[in-house]
Amino acid sequence: MTAENMCSWRVTEIDMVVFVRKGNDSGFMRIGGKTLKTFEDRRYHGLVLKTDGISSYAFRGFDPVRSLPGSVTYLPQGYPYTVESVEPGSCYCVNFRIDGAASLPPFTVMPRNTAQWLGYFTEMLDCWVYQRPGFRARILARLYDMFATLEEDRTAKYLPSHQKSQLRSLTERISADPAQPLQISALARECGMSETYFRRLFHEAYGVSPKQYIQGLRFRLAKSMLTGTDRPIADIARECGFENICTFSRAFHTSEHISPTEYRLLHTE
Repeated sequence: MTAENMCSWRVTEIDMVVFVRKGNDSGFMRIGGKTLKTFEDRRYHGLVLKTDGISSYAFRGFDPVRSLPGSVTYLPQGYPYTVESVEPGSCYCVNFRIDGAASLPPFTVMPRNTAQWLGYFTEMLDCWVYQRPGFRARILARLYDMFATLEEDRTAKYLPSHQKSQLRSLTERISADPAQPLQISALARECGMSETYFRRLFHEAYGVSPKQYIQGLRFRLAKSMLTGTDRPIADIARECGFENICTFSRAFHTSEHISPTEYRLLHTE
């Protein structure tokens, strides 16, 4: 079975949006050399974005599914299951109920645009934590975006395995240090492609241009520094790969519809 019916779901309740950090092994037990946690009855449907580490989900009556870094996993309501922490890691999760019964089995997909999914979850988590007026409507909007994106990813034309491997290795390196100086022409040569062909394949794989992908990673880093440190914004701009604070502020406002200073104030109240 596939995720094609998700787009017809009507969500009736949001239980929680949470970020589970690496090392949070509450409830896990060491059994036969494995780190396991068992749930007798899952009360909600769930979507999980794995940011690092590896988990394996074994639902009674279904084949096991493995959650790898960058993957999105669907967890159905009402089925007993055991999750194994194969490699400790972190993940985002949203739990929800829908109107009527779902007939989908658990599944995992590797989305084309992991930065897009990270944006979905960070926005939902922000709404859930601060609970400003309209936060539930905003969470619902992003959840329906997720349903639609899962359908798009399921029907997308995927690249040949060797080209997909090339691009994944490249994006992993970029993600490790998004502030490094990067030129699209140099990235294309690194993959042994013309710049035009590289741009087309990258967009096919990730749903955005190489520039948009890199800038999204830089904004993610900038947001973390804006809310988690008291560093001057000019320093944050340079450390996130922008030439100066003016360039950074314009790009940030265009993307987020708010200035870096306003973002910091809003998220550190």
